[in-house]
Amino acid sequence: MSSYTYEVEVPTQRERVIDLLSDPFLLSGVFGHVSILQAFDQNSQEFVSPDSLSSPATRFKVIYVFGTPESYHASLGYLRGPEISAGEVKYSGATFDGKFEFEIHFFLTPIDDNKTRVSISVNTKYKTSALARLFGRSEFDLATHIVEGHIIPFFKFYFRPSEEIEVNKIEVASDCLL
Repeated sequence: MSSYTYEVEVPTQRERVIDLLSDPFLLSGVFGHVSILQAFDQNSQEFVSPDSLSSPATRFKVIYVFGTPESYHASLGYLRGPEISAGEVKYSGATFDGKFEFEIHFFLTPIDDNKTRVSISVNTKYKTSALARLFGRSEFDLATHIVEGHIIPFFKFYFRPSEEIEVNKIEVASDCLL
């Protein structure tokens, strides 16, 4: 099991950071090792593709990808979240084969009207086979990697604190035959 905690100051209001961290589609991309395949729809009580959702979801079927572009492994699993409580946003998940589990907590503390401290706490459990350990393959510190390799670069290079985007769907053309 590996654990890692890191703090970052973000130049925006706490509510804006909560909005950002409450988006599981955005966060799964930021995590870098998770791709959402289906979401649990409360009305139909089944997992559906995102285009068939009738309300926001907090349970997902996902694919986890580990390794490098030259050598990687993919596993099906689940993702839960966001779970939002007073000053905290939490996600958790695991592979269906039980080889990987994780939990990530974002604790948000306002510093002033335009600055928020985000404490990121990650716990991961990645089980390697006895054969891999026998041949000297060490366990990878995935908790540190998710924070330093994915979340911190997102806040550093891509987070836009004051960007307000309105999305309107406008069909321009369609080649669908009935």
